[in-house]
Amino acid sequence: MSFLRCFSAVGLSACCLAAWPGCGSSGASAGDAAAADGGRDGTSDTGTTGDADAGDLTDAADDSDADAAEASLPAGVLVNGQAGPGGIAVDGANVYWANHVGGEIMKCAIAGCNDSPTILASGQLYPSGVAVDATSVYWTNQGVTGTDGQVMKCAIDGCSGAPTVIASGQAFPQGIAVDEASVYFVDNGVTTVDGQVVKCDLDGSHAGVLASGQGGPLGIAVYLSNVYWTNNDSGEVLSCAIGGCNDAPTVLASGFDDPLGIAVNATEIFWTTHGGGQVFGCAIGGCSGNPTLLASGQGGPQNIAATAARVFWTNHDAMEVMECAPNGCGAGPTLFASSQSVPTGIAIDAANVYWTNYGAGATDGQVIVRPQ
Repeated sequence: MSFLRCFSAVGLSACCLAAWPGCGSSGASAGDAAAADGGRDGTSDTGTTGDADAGDLTDAADDSDADAAEASLPAGVLVNGQAGPGGIAVDGANVYWANHVGGEIMKCAIAGCNDSPTILASGQLYPSGVAVDATSVYWTNQGVTGTDGQVMKCAIDGCSGAPTVIASGQAFPQGIAVDEASVYFVDNGVTTVDGQVVKCDLDGSHAGVLASGQGGPLGIAVYLSNVYWTNNDSGEVLSCAIGGCNDAPTVLASGFDDPLGIAVNATEIFWTTHGGGQVFGCAIGGCSGNPTLLASGQGGPQNIAATAARVFWTNHDAMEVMECAPNGCGAGPTLFASSQSVPTGIAIDAANVYWTNYGAGATDGQVIVRPQ
């Protein structure tokens, strides 16, 4: 089992070193974009210009507090003071993440939330992977016993702190991914050979095992008709049709040291190897077991995200975020961000890169955004 080394996130694994301060127990945003300036500039409710009424003065004070909160954040920091943020996902409006230590699922507008993210769910048992679709946020609760893991769901606008249980009784579920019809997640298992890849409908019905007997699956991604995952213990990268593969998944590549995060674009699959310090790519249809080495000598690469033009990953041990072209890094990958605090989960949209800094203590984690 892999938990002395890592937990996974959003199909993109996220490492949690057991010896790291603040790591081991159990963030996205005020969806109303409280950062926006709502003052009336001295205009009354009737639209005439004059002295502000009491409501206007209150609004102005609130706006001043909001502006001060935004101004106090370092450039690029969406949120401070998080309790071990790991898995992260983004949609067109918000960023969502799991506070692994704090047991929370969080939300913050991509434009900012005045360092006051919305708590979508609390009291979760070591939340790990996070995924989002047009209506809901999904996550895995790793659990502690190997029989108390869960897969959860909450509307992106909130669920009154009462998320829906999609699956229970799971064995350390980790990465999670969604498409328009289904949820996919991996159970790491309680031994090195009893992991599973599971699929169910978005409401939790029609659950079925796509692949059993897996060697410590962690990261997972889905694209069109196939699901892809990393087997951390057996050192493999595999795929299976979303409709099933008769419990006989295709081994795309093997022989890796600690494969963790995985991502996919329209043509290629990418993954990291934490122990090997490497990043690889493979054609989405397979690469005859000979993937392309994109980068080596990396400091504990963890989660990974990809577009058609660029690949980004977090170097957990080196405290860096890196980038590379999908077809190779030439002389080496580009340093995208340095001096981070245990960078872990990573997600991208059309304009920005988002990642979580797990932090060195119990409540010093951050969520970071930077233009691509």
